[in-house]
Amino acid sequence: MEKLLNEFDREEDNFEVFAFEFEKSKVYEGLRWDITAMQKEKFREKAMRNATFLRVFNPKCNLTLPMKDEFRYRTHGERNIIVEITGATGLGKSLVAVTIAVDYMSKPIVIDDIAFTTDELLNRSMQIGKNHTLIQDEQINQLGVGSQREDYERQSLEDTTRKFGLNIIFCSPTTRNHSTAHYQLEIICRNDKRRLTKVAILTGDGNYLGYFIIKVLKEDNPLWVAYSKRKDEFIKTIIGRNTKRLSLDEMSLSLKEHKQFPFAKTREQKKVVASKLFPTLTMQEITMLVENLQMLEQMGS
Repeated sequence: MEKLLNEFDREEDNFEVFAFEFEKSKVYEGLRWDITAMQKEKFREKAMRNATFLRVFNPKCNLTLPMKDEFRYRTHGERNIIVEITGATGLGKSLVAVTIAVDYMSKPIVIDDIAFTTDELLNRSMQIGKNHTLIQDEQINQLGVGSQREDYERQSLEDTTRKFGLNIIFCSPTTRNHSTAHYQLEIICRNDKRRLTKVAILTGDGNYLGYFIIKVLKEDNPLWVAYSKRKDEFIKTIIGRNTKRLSLDEMSLSLKEHKQFPFAKTREQKKVVASKLFPTLTMQEITMLVENLQMLEQMGS
């Protein structure tokens, strides 16, 4: 396979190889994936940028059985596994995550093992024992995603889970900073009729190692039903919280009234106070807040 990839460096050649591998995969796998013409064009473009993407459609790189063995191996004894799942919207990242937790891990999960925030995940990690699996769905954008506090908590959690033998599956719309993740998985395509999903396996440097095919749970599975209901409730909470958010001017005035603010002489010191007052804001939002307060003070002088 490496020889095949090295022989095609030019863009037009990658197009030809992609077409060959794509059509050959249908024959060897005996499947017709639900892929639109636009998705196929995106796949071709990705193959031009990264030749290792061709492995996703090469039957010789089908790692379904080795990957299942890997999950089982790493979720027994003193070992653990941390996985990040990414992919385009609507391809079923969450369903794949729950299926992996149910069918591939050594111990069954319950609805309380699925979290939507880092705080929920931290709290649950303190209640369970070795070889248990947690899922964090990071697909719902909320205030503070990317904040220093959240990044620190996530990194601490990953270090803790490795130490105590817990497994975590992260579902992300885009690749996040899960530096301790053993595997990064990318949802490629589905066959809805047979409930099959093709999942690419990536290495730490962004190259494609191969793929595996997973049969996902039925949508009437009790755990999936409970998860879907909980996710809907969480989305409603986030929407309600965002509509009640303070305006930038209101937050700036609250910052000015903080007891430590009069002692903050430099911009960096003001950012420290703002981070204490609004710990869920990102550093970009903190900077915007401090600059807005400065403009308000100039307007008032």
